[in-house]
Amino acid sequence: MHVHVSLDELEPPLFDGNLPVSAPGDLAVQEFRIDHPLLSWSNRMVQAGGFLLSRRQFTAHRDLTVAGRTDQPVVDWTVCLTGEIEAELDGLAHPYTSSAGRCYATFSPEASGRVRCREGVTQEVFEMVMTPALLEDLVARYPALVEQALGPVLRGEPLLLIGPQTPAIRRLVGELSRFEDHGSLSTLFAESAALRLLALQLDAMRPEREAPPPRALSSREVDRMHEAKAILLARATDPPSLQELARLVGTNEFALKRAFKATHGTTVFGLLSRARMERAHLLLSETDRPVSEVAAEVGYTPAAFSTAFRRTWGLRPSDVRRGDRRGR
Repeated sequence: MHVHVSLDELEPPLFDGNLPVSAPGDLAVQEFRIDHPLLSWSNRMVQAGGFLLSRRQFTAHRDLTVAGRTDQPVVDWTVCLTGEIEAELDGLAHPYTSSAGRCYATFSPEASGRVRCREGVTQEVFEMVMTPALLEDLVARYPALVEQALGPVLRGEPLLLIGPQTPAIRRLVGELSRFEDHGSLSTLFAESAALRLLALQLDAMRPEREAPPPRALSSREVDRMHEAKAILLARATDPPSLQELARLVGTNEFALKRAFKATHGTTVFGLLSRARMERAHLLLSETDRPVSEVAAEVGYTPAAFSTAFRRTWGLRPSDVRRGDRRGR
């Protein structure tokens, strides 16, 4: 991943280079410090399991704007530890303030943005970066990620989620800053801790907490949920968002998620995933279409499709095709 960071459009850039994102099982540490008349910036980066983790401290010596861009869009999870800056991502309708005590999830399809810093302000953040490809792989394994409002990223739409910093998040950030204490297990620790931090931030960003046991659904609500299921199955390769689906059946997003699971015993995304996998199994067993073509038809990249298919059926897509041919 190529990163370019510049200061008020001045040359040369503060940073212009590649930050390779590691594969699962790999671990790399990189540190750098910039002492500039206008700012001081230190950064310690850890690449683990496809995540890029960094702890960054930034002090502005005058009011200034720092612009950054990458050669591919990324999902950025930020825990703001101290200070406050105004951030603006290309593609988002409005800027937002990143302040201590909060955590943020952002995605810009344009892969560019800028921050505005006030003189004398020091901000320290812990940041976790993941590419959409990594997110897509995680969604195949953990469908609840989409239920937590990450669907827009998979559709290439801008995203901004904001939540409080819980004590558990702060403790885990501290542990991740000392991952090397685990010796030969450092790689395993860093990868698992990154996933746990992702889960903790998503939990903190939920628009609502778990509700008490739901009341019985009315017949009208049940009818709406059957209508919602019919819409999903008819549009399985190009499904509506939760917001659009709720509007189509005359309810709101929160009520849709609650009533849908009560009616069908699964989430909206769970039902949609199952329908896609059943369609894929049918195409693989009854046609000679390439696996990549089948994956695209049911809305997956080939890599994510293979993972999701194996998770559903316990087989690789190619196993279905070989088994079908042996039976002919």
